Amino acid sequence: MKKFTWVFVFLTALVLVLSGCPGGGDGVNGNGNGSGNGNGTDDNINLLLVFSATPAAQDKAGVTVSQNGAVFTTNVAGDMWGELVAPEASTWNLSAYTGIKFEYKAPHNFSIFLQDTTNMFIFGFNGSDGWGAISFVDDWTEITLPFSILIGNDWFGDNSPLNKASVIKLMFGMATGSERIGDKVEIRNLKAY
Repeated sequence: MKKFTWVFVFLTALVLVLSGCPGGGDGVNGNGNGSGNGNGTDDNINLLLVFSATPAAQDKAGVTVSQNGAVFTTNVAGDMWGELVAPEASTWNLSAYTGIKFEYKAPHNFSIFLQDTTNMFIFGFNGSDGWGAISFVDDWTEITLPFSILIGNDWFGDNSPLNKASVIKLMFGMATGSERIGDKVEIRNLKAY
């Protein structure tokens, strides 16, 4: 009987290991939107779910979105502006988090914006005013952007603080004059932390 019990325990453990131990312990909240388990550090945000209203053809960029990343391609000489857009009447709830991080690569410096239902904000990275604050890189590089460095301006809205419970857009722009048609800003592994 002891031999049978040990064989049964061994086979059960093997099944759990091979199936990924369903039911907990893997750090993934299941919905991939960065609003589930409270820590966000282990969860890549599923961009296809959160930003499912993102149009592929935009005025100043072509945008390709996958579950794990996005590519913003300049389609107008000298300018690039691409947006990841939440569905109408839906928001990205970031109230449990202090910022976002992701890997990126880009041929020119660029700016990153967040928009809630009433205002738009720019990330003032490294103490800057945010315009062109993110340096170009040829290889994948991780960047961490705390919400504490967001800057609001009167012409972006009413200059109130970010409503982290109602984010509707994440936007990327490259300054006029430095881009050529076909230049790309690429991101992957977006996480809330």
